[in-house]
Amino acid sequence: MLNEARQMSEMAKMLSHFHAADLRVSAEEAVFQATLGNARALGRTDVGRFDTGRRADLVVIDDKVCDTMLPPRTNHYTQPEERLMRVLYRNTPRMVRETLIDGKAVFVRE
Repeated sequence: MLNEARQMSEMAKMLSHFHAADLRVSAEEAVFQATLGNARALGRTDVGRFDTGRRADLVVIDDKVCDTMLPPRTNHYTQPEERLMRVLYRNTPRMVRETLIDGKAVFVRE
């Protein structure tokens, strides 16, 4: 899902260049389109969002582990948009803390 959101953002940037128009999408919009947006496009109401009583496949991430090329003491992304961009563009398998399938933990990093 993160790769799809990143690819959407990159394609929008490329289209902006070719069409001389600002067609960029925010990281928030890219993630929305990769989750609930895709579910809606497929006519699915049973997937794409968190809600009480729904089944969930999800990954818990630690965005502080993303490869930022900055020393830990200066790695201080604080705004939600900055943190989401870091997850989209600088992600690494080390940032996965837990994976749940149908609400059951199948992977937990010690």
